[in-house]
Amino acid sequence: MVTGNGSRGPWAGSFVALGLVCALAVGVGVGLLVVPAAVPLDLAAGARPTSAAVSGQVFDDERTVKATFEVSGRIPLVTGARGVVTGTALTGPGRLASGQVALWVDGLAVVALHTGTPFYRDLAVGARGPDVAGLNAELERLGLLAAGAGDLFSQATRAAWQELQTRAGSGERKAELTLDRVVWLPAVETTVALWSVVLGGPVPADGLLGQVDGVLTQIGLSLAAEGELVEGERVLRLYGLEIQVAGLEPVTDPAFLAAVAGTDEFHNLMLQPEVRQASGQVRLVEGIAAWRVPPTALFGIEGRLGCVEAGGRAVPVRVLGSSMGASLVQAEEPLTEVAVGVGVSLTDCPRP
Repeated sequence: MVTGNGSRGPWAGSFVALGLVCALAVGVGVGLLVVPAAVPLDLAAGARPTSAAVSGQVFDDERTVKATFEVSGRIPLVTGARGVVTGTALTGPGRLASGQVALWVDGLAVVALHTGTPFYRDLAVGARGPDVAGLNAELERLGLLAAGAGDLFSQATRAAWQELQTRAGSGERKAELTLDRVVWLPAVETTVALWSVVLGGPVPADGLLGQVDGVLTQIGLSLAAEGELVEGERVLRLYGLEIQVAGLEPVTDPAFLAAVAGTDEFHNLMLQPEVRQASGQVRLVEGIAAWRVPPTALFGIEGRLGCVEAGGRAVPVRVLGSSMGASLVQAEEPLTEVAVGVGVSLTDCPRP
């Protein structure tokens, strides 16, 4: 209440004091917003590490590769049999194995056989030659003939051939191998790409039954991803089969090619003419003793060569690769601890 002479009422002083208190509180609040709060000592960021312990592991440089199959041109399937087709092993593209009946003509079995030299004549006891040697070798492989028969069509060869006819269910056991009772195969197991025989129809006049994919002659290798292989002899793993290889050189080993060609995977692949590749893996025959170091430990890198700092010295290393966030290196001396990041004080990296 204001009096007539301008003097203030009894509450005026209280309002002024209250205003000063509010102003002071606002100022303190603003100050708290402007000035950052102190971080507790136990929450402050620790100093950057300057060294790291080193551990070892075996490095086999396993890589995924693309295997490209090179196959010779298609080969005709021919028989000397003539008559009515009374049974067939296939009704279209499929697989044919040596020792298997390819078809029945007039109720007699015509057997598919693989030999190194194609059949071109009838064979009887006393015959000799590379075609006989191939026949004996295949009869041996099928478990019908003892090893060491050589290139002679012997009494044992005749008995083995007759036993094969019996197993095939043929109604006649010929003592001689005649061209009307065999179909030559270029491999132990072959993918038939074209089968032209019709049940109940006649065998074509030229004896052509169909065509098979050619022989696997080579497997080319290339890395599935960009990179560089560490030097050293390697093992190729493909379709569960393994063979030692020289880097990424093409594989031409006959035994390995035959084994690959005999797998279900290869057979199925050959039924897709546009596809001639598969995935495999290569790894070092002997793994390399490597050290796991942080990437920040490396300096002076040129290609695969570089250095790490250990015990105040620059130690030359060879970078092999990486694994789980660590660099894998090869060194001429054991490593237990290396400088990292800001802890690396050296710049000169000697080359071995």
